[in-house]
Amino acid sequence: MTWQRWHRKGLITALDIGSSKVSAMIAQKGDGGELIVLGTGQRESRGVKRGYIADMATTEAAVREAVEQAERIAGINIENVWVGFSAGGLVSDVAEVEFELGGHRVEQQDIDALLAAGRNSIDPQGRMVLHAQPALYTLDGLTGGEDTAWAARGSAWCAHPCRRRGRITGA
Repeated sequence: MTWQRWHRKGLITALDIGSSKVSAMIAQKGDGGELIVLGTGQRESRGVKRGYIADMATTEAAVREAVEQAERIAGINIENVWVGFSAGGLVSDVAEVEFELGGHRVEQQDIDALLAAGRNSIDPQGRMVLHAQPALYTLDGLTGGEDTAWAARGSAWCAHPCRRRGRITGA
């Protein structure tokens, strides 16, 4: 089935690869927008240990078995699938930064300086930073959303969450 035909039929196929099990689901969007599950499959996750693929061949076999079971139940052969994989070893942190504004109105350069301070405050601890973005701004303890035209008296603060993965080691 081509991508266009697959999309037109409203099929949604999902695969979740975990350390304990591999799950597959084939669903179709109903006329009212509801999801109708057509088939599911589950297999013991062989080859994945603590979120890492330890044995590719056995992981592949578990994935194939779960997908084949879902296809048999649904009576459909799939060609496209959304895959979820937790990828062990991820660490999430929140870096908080604060600086004095000196009583002037918040300008774009203040926001840029706050974001730069947030990025610079992230200590990767030998890991690679995969994702970092501002999550919350406050001004004098009040949240302000994304409006940069706040009047300022005291200090601005930003929570800057980041995700890190893996250790970088030198040879």
